[in-house]
Order: sequence, then structure tokens, then C-alpha cells
Amino acid sequence: MGMNGVKRLGAGLAIALLAWMGFPLVASAQPGELSPVWNLEANPGYEPILAGPMQCSTDLTDPKFYVGLEYLLWWISGENSPPILTTGPANVTGPSGRPGVVGAPGTQILAGGDIGFGASSGARVTIGGWLSDDKILGAEVSYLFLGQQTNSRTFTNSGLSGAQPLSIAFNNAQLGGAADSTGVAVPGSFRGTASLGTAINLQSFEANLPVRLSTGSVWRLDGITGFRWVILDEYTSLSTYSQDNYSPIYLMTTDRFGTTNNFYGGQLGLRATGQFDRWSVQTYTKVALGATASDIKISGTALSNQFSGSPGIALGYPGGYLAQPTNEGNFRDANFAVLPEVGMNVGYDVSARINLFVGFSGFYLSQAARSAEQISPLINPSQTPAFTNTNSTALVGQAAPLPTWDIGNFWAYGLNFGGQFKW
Repeated sequence: MGMNGVKRLGAGLAIALLAWMGFPLVASAQPGELSPVWNLEANPGYEPILAGPMQCSTDLTDPKFYVGLEYLLWWISGENSPPILTTGPANVTGPSGRPGVVGAPGTQILAGGDIGFGASSGARVTIGGWLSDDKILGAEVSYLFLGQQTNSRTFTNSGLSGAQPLSIAFNNAQLGGAADSTGVAVPGSFRGTASLGTAINLQSFEANLPVRLSTGSVWRLDGITGFRWVILDEYTSLSTYSQDNYSPIYLMTTDRFGTTNNFYGGQLGLRATGQFDRWSVQTYTKVALGATASDIKISGTALSNQFSGSPGIALGYPGGYLAQPTNEGNFRDANFAVLPEVGMNVGYDVSARINLFVGFSGFYLSQAARSAEQISPLINPSQTPAFTNTNSTALVGQAAPLPTWDIGNFWAYGLNFGGQFKW
């Protein structure tokens, strides 16, 4: 093959490649003239390389199909529990003879009260497209999740003289709700460790039908109707271990408060999109109306060898410190709820089919059971050896603690960094 043949073959391959990529080609040229690669008059949205800024065609700036992936850096709302782990002067004691009573001089709250969370990473995937060429009605699904976020604190006391006491604060139902405490570690008597932790997981799924409301030279406005499902899982746990300084006698307890919230609702919204050469701006607002089904699970256990007659054998008891037979179990509640969401993204078309964007979004759920808020400060200490130091679980007096049935709210918001592939 001669040099002219090689050139013809190369030109043919280039033209075939451009045709496959969707660039319209002129079918023929006048004798003695060069055939242009782009028909700019018929396709003003496409320009040769180096001819100026990229002007995406309408079909690509308002794609028929699109897939989006976002990294989320979000913050979530905290929650409140009663003061739980405390310390204080060993000589300042409450009705049960232990230090760390809330409100007493020198008492410090170590864990409990306000429980907050830091920034959480997550992701959102969106897949959608128009169901017809006129782009009047579309379909879109989206899934969002945040990685597990935790707030955990652990305290250890050596049991040596001069160390800080470690106590659990509560209101004593046998004394009319008076502030009281019990010891996890008492210097000179027994050592101990206590951990209080809360963990949270968030997921959201939605399926929508976008409807084109209006189209202008720069802006498009879509209506949104669809279904929203949000899952909020939490648990708060207290774990303790206490051991006598002078014998192998020990006490180990675990209290767990778990909540699962499922919000189901229909939603309506508006989404406006503006295209300015390579730059784009999109804002949206949605409101979902429905119900939150809240499942609450409370459980507690205590394990001790104090009353078994043998250091190597331990006896188990229902209930720890915070979870007792009077509030243990599985409970369910359902409440009408509202979930509004807002968001805005600013994007840049790095190519005709790829848009990179950064933005902000967040939502609020009006009804949700938070795990730490299911802890009741009012406790009848007669139900467990953890309080009484006797081998008995008989309730004496008022039934307490009881389920709080505390239903609060939840919000999450933050930054979005992502990209969209469109065609």
C-alpha cells in the first residue's frame, strides 16, 4: 500500500470514529473543496477543538439518562440521656452511702447528658432518565447511607486509696425519686471499669417520577412526586465490671437500649436546573408526609460469683443497672411524621457527558425514637444484686424504671461532592 493509500485509510478510520461518537458528517463535498468534519450550521452545539468554549447540545445538558455518585460529609443531631457515670469526693455520699450523687458538692458528670457526634462520611447514588423523547415524564431512584457514627467513653478506677470513685447516678424510686448513686469502683474497696457508648446508622431510599413543568433558554423546572423510606438505627449500651480488692468476687453488667425507626411516606417537590455554558446550578426542595414506625428494644443482664458459693461459678440475673425487668422488652410506636429536604449543587461540565459538582443538602425527620432517650433516671434498686448486694430480684415498692416512650426528632445535613455521567 502506497503513502496515499495509508492516508486514505487513516482518514477513513477517523471519520468512522467520529461518526460512532455521534458527530454528524457531511455526506459529500463539491469538486475541488475539502469536506468539513462538523456541520456547524446543522449542529451549532458542537465546535471543532480549539474553536472556543464547549457548547453542549440540548440533549446532553438535559440528558435522557443519568447516573450520579456523591461523597457525603454530613453532621447529624445529637441526643440526651440522664447523667449516668459520675465521680465526686469520696466523703460526699448520697442516701445509699456512695459518692457521685448528681447535685452534690464536687460531683462531676463523666458520661451521659448531651451526646453528640462528629462529621460522618457516606455516599448517595442516583439513577434516572426520561421515559419519552419529549422529556415530560421521567423515573429516578436514589439511595443514601452514612457510615456508623459513635460516641463512646470508658473510665477505669484502680480501687486504690486516693483514686477517684466511679459511680452510676440514678433517682431512687424507693426514696420518692431522690438523687442517689451506686458504686462501680470505690477506692480502698473494689476496682472497676465502665463504658457508655452510642452508635447510629442512617439509610434512605427514594423512588420518584420527575415531571417537566417548564423549559426556558437557561432554566428548567421539574416537579417531583414519589415515595421515601428512611431507616434510622441506634443503640446505647452501658457495660461495667467491678471486682473486690481482696477476693475474686466480681460483678459484670450490660444494659442495652436499641431503637429502629422506619419512616414511610409519599413526597412532593420542585427541582430547578440552570445551564450556563459549562456551568450548572441545581436547587431542589422536597417534603414527604407519612409515618415513623419506632421499635424499641431494652435488655439488661448481670453476672456475679458472689452468691454461687464458688469463685469459678457465676450466677446470672435479669437486668443490669439501667435496664430492669420493669422496663425490659420490645416495644413499638407509630406516629405521623414530616420529612422536608433541601439541597443545592453547583456543577461544571468537564466534558459533554461528565459533570462534576459540589453542594449542600440536608433533611429533618419530625418523629424518631433516639436510643439514649429511652433511659429512665428513675430506678427501683430492689430488683438486682447490682444495687442491693443481695441474692434477690424481688421488686419492692414502685415499678421503676419504666419505658420512657420518648419520641423526639432527627436531622442530618452536610456537603456533597460528586459527579454525574449523562447521555
